[in-house]
Amino acid sequence: MAGVKTAANGKIKIALLVGADLPSDIETPLAVAKLTAAPDISCNVAFNGFVAGFTASDTMSDPAVCEATNSQTRGASNFQVSLPIFWYIDATTGAYAALDNDAYEALKKAGTVAAIAVRRHKDAKLAWVSGDIYDIFLFETDEPQSSDGQGYVKKLINGLPRSARQDLVVAGA
Repeated sequence: MAGVKTAANGKIKIALLVGADLPSDIETPLAVAKLTAAPDISCNVAFNGFVAGFTASDTMSDPAVCEATNSQTRGASNFQVSLPIFWYIDATTGAYAALDNDAYEALKKAGTVAAIAVRRHKDAKLAWVSGDIYDIFLFETDEPQSSDGQGYVKKLINGLPRSARQDLVVAGA
């Protein structure tokens, strides 16, 4: 076996796509240029509490009328997005630093439709390149929640699922 396991810490890159930057079709692989132009929010999101992934699918009971036991079948796929975003203040004045809170500013209004492209297999500081594997999650924001009082101050943005795809490959230019 030539492959090796990789730790997740420091290897999650997150591109934020909102407004005019939203992809019209998330099934079509994004180009390097689109991902490079998108805000990189990897250092704005706390590792603890970050969730962007698929969860158990819905299930439904669907036995034949002649069966005495229950039979379940898979329903719709589900996913979850939770972004604990660091909330920055000005070190000198203690005032809210809007310019340093670009991720929060983009997502703070409930009902904002956004997408995140998430790469998990190499150093987060490395640029997007053709051939990178990523997952994409399209969601609508809920009201931001305040942090739990542990560690740095954060605002938790939960996403209401719209659509998602996994294991897409970044297209060339």
